[in-house]
Amino acid sequence: MQAITHFLVGIIIQSLFINFSPPYNIFLIIVIAFFSHFLIDCIAKITYHLKDPQPHDKFWVLYHIIIFTASAIVLVYFWKPFWWGMGVAVLIDIYDWIIIRGIRKLKKNPLWLQGYEMHPLIDKFREKFFAWLPDWNEKRYAVVPEAILILALLVIMYLI
Repeated sequence: MQAITHFLVGIIIQSLFINFSPPYNIFLIIVIAFFSHFLIDCIAKITYHLKDPQPHDKFWVLYHIIIFTASAIVLVYFWKPFWWGMGVAVLIDIYDWIIIRGIRKLKKNPLWLQGYEMHPLIDKFREKFFAWLPDWNEKRYAVVPEAILILALLVIMYLI
C-alpha cells in the first residue's frame, strides 16, 4: 500500500488508544500500528502496485504524483499530534526500503543482510491468510480499491 494509507491507519490507531492510561497507551499504539502494516500490506494485492517504477507511463506518473502529494499533505498536517501512530505504521517500510536497501547499495549487497527484511514475512502472512484475494497489482483499475480505502479511513478519522 501507499504511505498515505499507512499514515491514516496510524492516525486512527493513535486516536483510539491515546486515552488509555500511560504508558499502556503508547505501548498499544506502537504494537497495533506496527502490526497494522502487515494487514494493510496483505490487502495491497487488490491495489495498483507495480513491482518496478514506470516513469514512461503517464498513468503511473500521474498516480504517483497524486499519492505522493496526498501523503506529504497528511504527513505535514497530522505529524505533530499523531507522529507516534504515523511513524510506527510506516516503520517497516522505513526499515526495509530505506535502511536495508540503503546499506545494500552502499555495501554492494552484503550477504549478512539476507533474511533481515520484514516484507518476506508479510508475504508469507498474505499467502497464508489472504491468498483468496485477487492480484490486481498491475491493473490500472486497482487504484479504485485504494481510493475507496483512503476515503473510508478519512471518514473513520472524522467520526472518531
